[in-house]
Amino acid sequence: MKQTSPARHATRRGAGFTLVEVLLALALTGLASTALFGLYRTHLDAHEINRRLLEDQSRLRAALGVITGQLRGAGYDPTGQADAGIRSAREGYVYLTRDLNGEGGAGSAPDGRLSAPGEHLAFCRYGTGTLGMHSGSRDGGSCSGSGAGAAGHPGGGFHQPLAEQVETLRFRYFALDETGASVELLPDPLSGEVANPRDIRQIEVSLTTAWSYKGQTRRRTLRETVLLRNPPP
Repeated sequence: MKQTSPARHATRRGAGFTLVEVLLALALTGLASTALFGLYRTHLDAHEINRRLLEDQSRLRAALGVITGQLRGAGYDPTGQADAGIRSAREGYVYLTRDLNGEGGAGSAPDGRLSAPGEHLAFCRYGTGTLGMHSGSRDGGSCSGSGAGAAGHPGGGFHQPLAEQVETLRFRYFALDETGASVELLPDPLSGEVANPRDIRQIEVSLTTAWSYKGQTRRRTLRETVLLRNPPP
């Protein structure tokens, strides 16, 4: 019987891997690579979502700050003759006036008339999701700046977009009862207007933005309640 020497066995073992061993190693490497790539894609998705959420929050906070800051000044009327205040209050639109300057422009004293630039102000959402502010010196313009002469809107001024991709802009209006408790003033179901805007003492503003990522729609909502500083007598 022919015997194989130990040296020959060592030579065979050192000659390399078998085909089965190579295929098994390739399969394990592929599985590991697939798992690592999946983790990498998950990390990229989470990073992109967080980036978009932070951008949305920053945009909404900036826009909300402009709206609430201007609402606090609604009704500013140091002479008591301008009849300034909330002119129109709807669920998605608010129009206010304030007597800031005389007709001499910035720096001139309030004159009891609402005819200087910036004394008529409105906020609305229009188009495919643009949140806008219109600042004017008289009635008769359009909140969107489109020139579609809607009576009761600020006119003779300029339009400033505040944010894009805004899905909803919502205002809620509150009066105060005899005990100082808040009572919501609901818009009329037909006209969409709050019947007595002079009764408004608080306004809740909420903004919702929406965007899609890989077929999923994500939303973020910010809201803030404003106490009007210059309520009418």
